[in-house]
Amino acid sequence: MKARRLLESLMRTATRSWMLQCAAWALFAVLASAWAAQTTVPATDSPTLAYIESVKAKNVRYSGKTVLVSLDDGDRLRVTKFNGPDPYGVVGPLAGEYDILERVASTRGEVALALSEGLRACQRAPASQEDIDNEMAMIPDVAPFPGGMSREAQKKLVLRVRTHLLNLCKGVTAEQTARADFWLAKAAELGDPYAALNYAEQLGNSLDAVPFWESAWLAGHADALASLARLYREGRSTPPLRDPDHAQAYAYQYLYVRLTEAMSPTDAPMGRIRARWLAEAQADLQAFERGLTVGEQENAVAQARAMLEANANCCQPL
Repeated sequence: MKARRLLESLMRTATRSWMLQCAAWALFAVLASAWAAQTTVPATDSPTLAYIESVKAKNVRYSGKTVLVSLDDGDRLRVTKFNGPDPYGVVGPLAGEYDILERVASTRGEVALALSEGLRACQRAPASQEDIDNEMAMIPDVAPFPGGMSREAQKKLVLRVRTHLLNLCKGVTAEQTARADFWLAKAAELGDPYAALNYAEQLGNSLDAVPFWESAWLAGHADALASLARLYREGRSTPPLRDPDHAQAYAYQYLYVRLTEAMSPTDAPMGRIRARWLAEAQADLQAFERGLTVGEQENAVAQARAMLEANANCCQPL
């Protein structure tokens, strides 16, 4: 559990880059599944499928608390801030259950995502114990880990993570690991919200990313709003040669800022980082406002309100 808490600390202190967040979440999903499975998963032909079923049972309804979102007209909308669901991941060793996971993943998004993240973890796995020993020797006396983690704690965490990845990926072929992106796309197409986030980030600033960001928002992931705002402002939300939709971009960014204000208090842990994120989001909102008439701005705010009221899954933590 100590190693898990240390890894969670590293994830929380990562920068607000979706690429870093997605990579951190993927690694955490793999490790969390393995650690949880040590005590919660019965012996079956596929420990990963058994673990996913146990996680799904807990994720039916997330506990949450109510927050108030303030709008320009003075109204304060009450929304539920849901706790994030436990992640899905592979238990492994992956080679022993690869065939059954591949078969089930063709129709189940959460299994496709777990398989994708397991294969992605194997792309970064050490090839031998010698590789792990070399990594351990390279940890500096004063390592740039957050939270004042001691060198000894760093070494224990690195050793546990790298040893787990070595054991998880033993026997997995290069051809199999190369299919990580295929299974991520499949998971997103099957509607898994975490996969939608990861896949949208992978697609970048393109028209193809829009439906996956929208799917993530409808699943309650408010961070998707900022990416949608950018895409609409740059005109990438519509077919080529169409003009940017500044009013729609403002609606998305406005809602993102108001949710960030309500759900990410700057006096809580990580307050300084949250304050910087909020300031950047507010600056972007001011930039989006330029060129809009008062009427267009009011309509965009009304649209933002309607989007919030229509989303019964809002919101996952920012």
